[in-house]
Amino acid sequence: HPFMSVEVMEIMERHYKPVAQRLRPEDRMVGHTGFLLFARKIGRVQSEGPAIEWHTPGA
Repeated sequence: HPFMSVEVMEIMERHYKPVAQRLRPEDRMVGHTGFLLFARKIGRVQSEGPAIEWHTPGA
């Protein structure tokens, strides 16, 4: 099935340590990642039947 408006987003998690007067990432990076995928499914297109005419108000 075809899709449109596909968007992929990577989410990263990294821990930080609060030190006096600054904020620093942990010395050892054990990061975690995840992915979010968004898409809109395109419906089936029928080749038979009357053509659809689109009307834009004010045009």
